[in-house]
Amino acid sequence: MIAKEQLNNKTNRIDIMIMILIIAVCMSGGTLILSYRIYLIWAAALLMLFKLGNTFIYINRCFIIFMILTIWMGLGITYTQDMVATIKFLSIYLSCCLILARPFDEKIYLRIMKTFEIIAIVTAISIIISVFIQDMIPNYFMFLLSRTYEQTIIELQTGSYSGFIGERGEAAVIINVALALTWGNYFTKSASNKKMLPLMFIFYIALILTGKRTLFVISVIIPIFFIMISKQGKRKIYIIGAAIVLGITLYLLSKNIDALYNLFLRFQDSDDYLTMNGRERLWEVAINMFKDRPIYGSGMGSYNTIANDSGIRFGNGDIWIYQAHNVYYQIFAETGVIGGTIYLSLLSSVFMSAFKLFKRLTDLSVIHQRMLYFIIYMQLLISIYGITGNWIYYPNQIMIQVVILSMIIFLIHTYKEKLHQ
Repeated sequence: MIAKEQLNNKTNRIDIMIMILIIAVCMSGGTLILSYRIYLIWAAALLMLFKLGNTFIYINRCFIIFMILTIWMGLGITYTQDMVATIKFLSIYLSCCLILARPFDEKIYLRIMKTFEIIAIVTAISIIISVFIQDMIPNYFMFLLSRTYEQTIIELQTGSYSGFIGERGEAAVIINVALALTWGNYFTKSASNKKMLPLMFIFYIALILTGKRTLFVISVIIPIFFIMISKQGKRKIYIIGAAIVLGITLYLLSKNIDALYNLFLRFQDSDDYLTMNGRERLWEVAINMFKDRPIYGSGMGSYNTIANDSGIRFGNGDIWIYQAHNVYYQIFAETGVIGGTIYLSLLSSVFMSAFKLFKRLTDLSVIHQRMLYFIIYMQLLISIYGITGNWIYYPNQIMIQVVILSMIIFLIHTYKEKLHQ
């Protein structure tokens, strides 16, 4: 009995260390942690090896498909157009396979979600304060960021804000993670409507101030989907009322805050590759890559090299390092029709498992319901944002997806008997 208790204590300590590393990667944004994310992922994988020595692996369809995708990426080493990038991505995805091999205890997931929420609240507040004290971040908190003083000033001059995270796109992702958790809390039985709505209001204001229009639109679309499938009529009324108040408030604030006005202007902006309408050239490169090698692709991570060879450059003439801004085009271009199909199968598998659990929502505990709402929100975000974003190409966003996969594997294992009834 004593030996078993000591073993459990050791496993718990390992879980906590892995949890800290995962949170650091997921919430790193544009902070100093950015440069060390891949090393933190490797460290988490090594710790998981120690944990796996004392337990068993959960064999699950989502996990198997993720493994197959990783193996296919690895085979690309034999023909890749960018060996360094392919090896880097392979090491990340292999590490993620180890992390997914054994889901955590329920308490670990709760700690992860709570920490995500706390970091997002701090981020949102820092963004809102930056509107009124624009020199706060560049003058007092640059030691937290990986970017230069000049880059921070340029972002502020465009009317976009990222607070302590240091990059508006990363800040918008973190705010969306928080919204996923908050909406999950709202729709569960124990949620307090009056407490949730003010918090949502803060998050939405902060999200708008980042100027990331696609992530803002997604954050509006997904709750509408939740409302449509929800059977809780009273909460629908709360949401509709809150939406009206939010809309009126945004209209009034837009008269005095440039960032809100700039967000609307960005929907019409088509001057460079980083706007919605200026990405056709990036996508054209990916399509041509697929045409050249439709079956096997050009190798995971090879897009940037080929894009630069095709003349793609950043606005100031620097080499292009920002991927294709469309996960689907890029994954098919780099891993061919085989790899692209595997990736789509992974997305489909997560959705199928999540909605199968959703049909049995009343059988789930309140905590597990919150986890399920979080999974569905984030998986919808990943799938939609994949049309204009690079979700599976940034270590922090890859790790967020791994957290989602780990949660769905945990829930499936927990309720496997009820799901087969």
